[in-house]
Amino acid sequence: MDSRACALFPWAARMAALNLILACLPVAAAQEHDIEYVAEHLPEAAANHRLASLPLWQPAPVAWSVASQVAYSRNSSGELALAGPMAAIGLQYRLAPRWTLAAVGFYDRLQFSGENDQRPLEVRFATSVPLALPAQAEFASLGGRATIAGVGLALARDIASGWLKQWQVTFGIVAQRVSLRDYATAYRLLGGPSAGATGVVDYSADYNLLPALLGLSRRFERGDWTLGPHALLVMPLVRRGVEGRIVGQGFDIHGDTAEVGAGKHFGDPALAFGFDLEYRPWRAWLDVGALLSQPLAEPAMHKGIDGSVLLSVGLRF
Repeated sequence: MDSRACALFPWAARMAALNLILACLPVAAAQEHDIEYVAEHLPEAAANHRLASLPLWQPAPVAWSVASQVAYSRNSSGELALAGPMAAIGLQYRLAPRWTLAAVGFYDRLQFSGENDQRPLEVRFATSVPLALPAQAEFASLGGRATIAGVGLALARDIASGWLKQWQVTFGIVAQRVSLRDYATAYRLLGGPSAGATGVVDYSADYNLLPALLGLSRRFERGDWTLGPHALLVMPLVRRGVEGRIVGQGFDIHGDTAEVGAGKHFGDPALAFGFDLEYRPWRAWLDVGALLSQPLAEPAMHKGIDGSVLLSVGLRF
């Protein structure tokens, strides 16, 4: 193994320790975000987890490689959470000595949960709600499920010279569908002129996204172990308006923020860091980098998210 690979191991240990210390430090009380803001960010954070854990990164040069990946994802805000399993498969084919084509497919099924959460109720998807909003509200329970599914293609090139020599750059695009079903909670207003009003707010919708991917990765081998640092930049090629429905005494209103001039917000840029630790005899790996970095990254990228966990493992065939 070359000297740069040897030098990586103590550096990686220091970075892992620093991430762990930062993740455990107490943080200042988060700003209170309204229910619509959080209802958008929970599934967006889960969609980021999916892209951050795709089995894209090329193993040692071989003609064909198949990888399976499973993960557990959880994002939370106050008493509300979205959590569940994720699964993906990747196929890689070496087109030429320095070029690799990859195809991925994935299917994730997560559940919303949470009770007795208090935060403001605000509605941006419609302009004619007969309530004095925003107003502090209590949300009795959050239910429903999120299904994240899709396919993607990527092209990777090994860098042969320069300061990134022996690294690999990856370009890709993913067709991703986020389906939210029964994503609803009962509300009761606690303050303002409409205090005491009750009803249900529902954010069930389908979002078809088309994120572009730009990644950088490398493999460092030592004995039976391989370390694979990688970074992934996600840029949405399309964004969607946030859909919702609010029901109360005497009204039932459905809307879309894009249609009422409040903007297209669903589908955000993201930056993810991973660090695969692979035991080569088993062809199995754990993404230590994602486990340590996501508790810091998601709350920074999606305000209102105060807890984030991504446990990702994989197996090559």
